[in-house]
Amino acid sequence: DFAHSLVLDALCQGSMPRADFDDLTRELKLMSAGAIETINDWGFEQFGEAVLDDDDPVAIIEYLHGDIAAARGQG
Repeated sequence: DFAHSLVLDALCQGSMPRADFDDLTRELKLMSAGAIETINDWGFEQFGEAVLDDDDPVAIIEYLHGDIAAARGQG
């Protein structure tokens, strides 16, 4: 959906401190853990694995950046 897409767009720009990620998801009316789960579920459907590392900072798994861009029609 649109809100989760915005979160993924932000993470495609680079990693994000957990506090900033929490702020972004809150602004989008999402729960942080739920956003990570939803995006990772999409990753499992697309690539057979999670795409987000939910430590601090929150980041896309490095080697998946190109695959994510291609799957979203951006690469």
